[in-house]
Amino acid sequence: MKILKNIGEKETLLKQLDIYEILVNLYPKKRYFLQLGQTYGVLEREKDYMIALNAAYQSDYLDKEGEYLTLAQLLLMNGNPYWAASVIVSGQEKEVLVTNEKTKEEELKPVVKDTEKNLKLLADSWRMAQEIDKAIPVLEKAAKISEDGETYVLLGNLYLSEDKLNKAVDAIQKGIKKGKLKKISQAHLTLGQAHYELQNFEEAKKQFRMAARDKDKKIKKTANSWIKYTENEEARVKSLAKKKLY
Repeated sequence: MKILKNIGEKETLLKQLDIYEILVNLYPKKRYFLQLGQTYGVLEREKDYMIALNAAYQSDYLDKEGEYLTLAQLLLMNGNPYWAASVIVSGQEKEVLVTNEKTKEEELKPVVKDTEKNLKLLADSWRMAQEIDKAIPVLEKAAKISEDGETYVLLGNLYLSEDKLNKAVDAIQKGIKKGKLKKISQAHLTLGQAHYELQNFEEAKKQFRMAARDKDKKIKKTANSWIKYTENEEARVKSLAKKKLY
C-alpha cells in the first residue's frame, strides 16, 4: 500500500477521486473502477476500495488473478468470508485465453489458478464462513501440492475439530513425514490429542512425550499435562473394563 508523503498529495488524490466517481457513473469501464478502487486504497479507505472492486466484479470486468484475490482479501478484512470464498471460486471457474509460450497457441486457462497459496486462502475463507465441508476438500488439494507438511497439519486440525479422528491422525502423520514444519512439537501435540480421543493411549503418550521435548515452556507444560491426563484416563478405562468382567 502506498503511503502518502504530504498534504498536497492527498489533496490531489481527493480531486482525482471526484473525477473517478463521476466516470464510473457516467462511463462505467473496468479501468475507471480499478483507478477508483486503487485511489481509495492509497487513502486507506479499504471498505470503499472493496465496494469499488466488487462493483467491477458484479459487472464482470475482472479478468486477472490479482484482481480476484485482492477483492477476496478485502472481503475477508471486512468480515465477509462467504463472499470472499465465492469470489475465488468464481475466478477458478472463469476462463480466459492465454498464449502458450512453447506452442504459441491460445488456450483457455482459469483466471485463478489452483496454487497452494490460492487454495489455502479459499479454505480459510470457507472455514471462517463456517462452511467446513467445503473447506476440507480444498485444503486436501492444497496439502497434496504443498512443498512442506504445514498444510497437512492444518488439515489434521480441521479434521480433529470435526471429530474425524482417523483422518486427523492420517493427515498429521503425512505432515510430519513431509517435514519442514515450523513447530513440529505442536504437530505431535495435536496428533497425541487425536490418539487420545481414539483411546490409543500408548501412542498418545508417545506423541505427548515428543512434544514435551520442546524448549518452549508453554508447549512443554501443556504436553506434560496431557501425559498425566492420558494416564488417568487410561487407568479409568481399564478399571471400568475390569468391573464389566465381574
